[in-house]
Amino acid sequence: MTTPPPRPLPLVLAAVITASPGVAAAEPAADAQEGGGAKEQGSAPDGMNPEARAHLDRALELYGEERYAEAIREFQRGYKIDPRTEFLFAWAQAERLNGDCLTAAELYKRFLDEDPSEVQAAAAQKSLEMCEERIEEELEQDVAPEPEPEPEPEPEPEPEPTPFYLDPLGDALVATGVVAAIAGGGLLTVAEVRQRRLAGADTYDAFATDYDSVTASSRNLRIAGAVGLSVGAALVAGAVVRWMVVRRRPAAERTAWLVPTGTGVALGGRF
Repeated sequence: MTTPPPRPLPLVLAAVITASPGVAAAEPAADAQEGGGAKEQGSAPDGMNPEARAHLDRALELYGEERYAEAIREFQRGYKIDPRTEFLFAWAQAERLNGDCLTAAELYKRFLDEDPSEVQAAAAQKSLEMCEERIEEELEQDVAPEPEPEPEPEPEPEPEPTPFYLDPLGDALVATGVVAAIAGGGLLTVAEVRQRRLAGADTYDAFATDYDSVTASSRNLRIAGAVGLSVGAALVAGAVVRWMVVRRRPAAERTAWLVPTGTGVALGGRF
């Protein structure tokens, strides 16, 4: 498999790197070496530390391949060994293209402080302005007001309780209880009237003749009357309790209906 050749450096970056003082001095140093001049052992032709030069060359290669994060690490390593101007502009470009304009702007300013040539200064100044614009945009986005939270929906009003006297079941209990109580009271009254008539008999024969039947019927009437009164009182009490419960429930939870039967109607529902 053949490896594709690395992409050439952008013209601006190549021009700045080539125009750097150290790189420009490389050709005279090389000419001096060819003419018999001695080169200091352990240094590159432009006077840069060989290890730093290797990092710079590798960084520029990675930059040309758009592997900016890796190129940045190589620039940092080379600059730490030999902090020369040649590193700053290319390093700043890699930081900008990698999305870190704050670091890039600082590197551009350091490069401009080195008093580069007009071509270098113009390229660095233009890139610095691009970074400053992006930084301002990011700051504006950071300070943008947060959208106001949507108002919470108002809670639905609780349904008003239905008046107790509109409850079908409670009304039926009261009506039945009252009827039972009236019937029971009536039976007790009849029993009492019969006993008084028996006690007011004109003759002993009339008293003796009616005593057994009147006494037995009166006793039965009293029992039936007492049961009627008890049932009526219980039904009325149940209706009162029912009304108290119904007052706390919404009307939608209660339904009632009448069911016809063979002898009348029956009350049913869900309460």
